[in-house]
Amino acid sequence: WTPGEAQQLRQYMEDGGIVLLSVGWEERIPSAALLDMLGLGIRSMPLARQTIARGQESISFVELWPIEGARDTDVIWAEYESLPTMLFRPIGRGGCVLVADSQFFHSRNLECYDGKRFTPGNIRYVTRMIQTLSSLQASHAADGVSSSVPVAGPAANGALPGTEVPHVGSGD
Repeated sequence: WTPGEAQQLRQYMEDGGIVLLSVGWEERIPSAALLDMLGLGIRSMPLARQTIARGQESISFVELWPIEGARDTDVIWAEYESLPTMLFRPIGRGGCVLVADSQFFHSRNLECYDGKRFTPGNIRYVTRMIQTLSSLQASHAADGVSSSVPVAGPAANGALPGTEVPHVGSGD
């Protein structure tokens, strides 16, 4: 992304748009302008392939990295050993979901993790993520909301109010 494109995406988010960004440390350079504009980064600490579970919910990652620059206003949707790895950053009426794994949304991670079977936990998780973000957009459109996005903090298990997107983390 160029700085101009990053600014256009910022305006899109401020106007209620949602950006899904899936990027790991090794692929961060093309996304540097967007990450800088968001005040986020990817830490050079490979967490490798991980399945992060909490209770009966789990999601699988191919090449996981920690996110740098998380704020109290962010909603942490996944973490590994207290390091955020997936978060929602509210921007205006919209925001950005950052997944610190360039391959998270690839079909092999959703439909065929090991080349032999699909990954139902990831499919359910991404489905709920999209439903949550769609509900957020719909509520803003219906209310004509122009203030910042109301989000719950990590103490509320990282879910937006009235949603079921689970916060998952290791060691829970």
